[in-house]
Amino acid sequence: MDGWTVAGRSRLRSADHGDLIAPRVLQTQRYGSRSFRVSGPTVCNSLPQNLRSSDISRKQFKRGLKTWLFERAYV
Repeated sequence: MDGWTVAGRSRLRSADHGDLIAPRVLQTQRYGSRSFRVSGPTVCNSLPQNLRSSDISRKQFKRGLKTWLFERAYV
């Protein structure tokens, strides 16, 4: 997720967290907010910081993702 920088964004809190930028969507667009271009970064930004770290293995990510999804569904 590194390398997604935008000029003038370095002072924002989202820059500290490494958030991806989701494009703005007009309310008049039929599928805009549900497109992968918008929903992908939105879902990725909603993950906990430990899952968004680039130094964890695929196995650790899968285990952490399952745990996080289970906790969200049943707690």
